Amino acid sequence: MGTTRRRSHVRRTKTGKIERVREHQLNTGDKEPYQMTRKEYENAFGTTRTNVTVTGGFSRHKEQVMEALNRGLTVPDRVLNDYPELKEYAEKLKIRNEAIAKYRNKQRMSR
Repeated sequence: MGTTRRRSHVRRTKTGKIERVREHQLNTGDKEPYQMTRKEYENAFGTTRTNVTVTGGFSRHKEQVMEALNRGLTVPDRVLNDYPELKEYAEKLKIRNEAIAKYRNKQRMSR
């Protein structure tokens, strides 16, 4: 009693394979929350409340976009347009990741 579970559903793919999907994927196609604009997210999940933290107020959607950036996932520009400060952060991460990849390639070639 009192425990909540995420609702999952079953659907058949184009190839005939049966797969489990999360409830939000039924409403938004196969998009993950970080691939949706803020309006798309709010249409699928309702308006988000702002969580006030030590570093500032973040909505649930903004947190998921930030987490995707930190994981190195590709976040569409149309999503980053909702959060200009995250757009700057994404550009800095891209430059940093390119520098790291360049360094690693140089290390591999010297072996």
